[in-house]
Amino acid sequence: KYASYAKRWFVLGAVVILNLTGAMIWLTFTTVAYPTADYYETNLATVNGLSLVYMISGIPIGAVATWMLERHGLKPALLISAWFTAVGAALRLISIVESIPSSGKLVALFVGQTLCALGQPFSMYAPAKTAATWFPDSQRAMANTIGSVSNPIGVVIAGLVSPSFINTETGVLDVLITMAVPVAVGAIYTTCVMTSGEPPLPPSAGGDNSKKIVLWKGVKKIVRNKNYMVLVLTVGGGIGLYSTFATLLEQLLCPFGYTSTMAGICSAVLTATGVVGAAIVGAYCDITKQFSSSLKVCYVITVIGIVIFSCVFHIHMGNLILILITGIGLFSFGIYPIGVELGAECTYPVGAATASGMIMISGQLQSIILISILQVIGRPMSPDEVVLYNSQLPIYVCTAYIGLLCIIVIAFFRPKYRRMQAEQDDDSISQESAISNGP
Repeated sequence: KYASYAKRWFVLGAVVILNLTGAMIWLTFTTVAYPTADYYETNLATVNGLSLVYMISGIPIGAVATWMLERHGLKPALLISAWFTAVGAALRLISIVESIPSSGKLVALFVGQTLCALGQPFSMYAPAKTAATWFPDSQRAMANTIGSVSNPIGVVIAGLVSPSFINTETGVLDVLITMAVPVAVGAIYTTCVMTSGEPPLPPSAGGDNSKKIVLWKGVKKIVRNKNYMVLVLTVGGGIGLYSTFATLLEQLLCPFGYTSTMAGICSAVLTATGVVGAAIVGAYCDITKQFSSSLKVCYVITVIGIVIFSCVFHIHMGNLILILITGIGLFSFGIYPIGVELGAECTYPVGAATASGMIMISGQLQSIILISILQVIGRPMSPDEVVLYNSQLPIYVCTAYIGLLCIIVIAFFRPKYRRMQAEQDDDSISQESAISNGP
């Protein structure tokens, strides 16, 4: 009554492409915030708004995406994500038409960016649903990890591509076209692949959608689940902190002598090493099922790395800062996919999209709060300041916050693996049935 289909890898590929290209659109300008502000004749707060629009829209649209995934499945959700992003990326190209005044260019840029932002939650919330619907329990954590880390890979690409083009004569045009082409390819690929949202037979008892609780009843159930709410706060906080650093990294590092290119490299190294670390943690959890302990270990080591970073980032270290970024990346990225898998385990038989959706909404909300606070408590450099730029206080605030979340997850998270238990019970029943029906 259960089966795995080769098509699952093509479906996961669609999720990967959409999340990767969505991140490229999201953070197109974050590593080149200063030259972008000059080109559009605006200020840094406006450039930061191009990222904030994703976080702000992610909260209400995230609820819609969760409903769509649970009610109608992966097919319509991924198609919405693909084509909203494709149309939005095309609209962004209008912002480089020379005959349009600066204010008009900004409007076109924000309209396109907003349309892309409206489509992103439909793919960002899909990895857990994809893993649960298409993959057997022995591959679920890895599938979830692959789908989840594709978004940060897009961050790496954006961080490397944008600085390499932005200083040329046609820099902004080249950047926008470079980002738009893979988005269009992803939309076409998704349309071809997503002929159905789920396989003819589920891959396991945990992937049997007929056993799932309906959405709103499920929401009421999980908000009363203490372990899950700890995940919503702490894993969401990890997502929020990453989004904050991805948005403000250039503005944190450049006042201390680092270039936009180095800021992009730091972002790329953080994410690239994070993808490797997350893959290792995902494979380990698939084999051992030690989700809870893995989450806590990743959290503790990440906090230690961020504490060290907060103590030394204002000292110009040159390339040595990449060593510290590598250490943080290796352990920090495993928090999200493993946290989402734990959310699905803690809340079963509530749908995986519901469990992951609330964690993502929490991450978006905390991102908005953190970015807003950091911009308020930071201040511009005066002409005689070289090193003592007051972005140290924002970093200290972030460090204290992530440390508090680490204490909470260690002290209060005591999960029950409900989905794995249900699958074990189903296997036992199947074995007993086979024995009783045997010769």
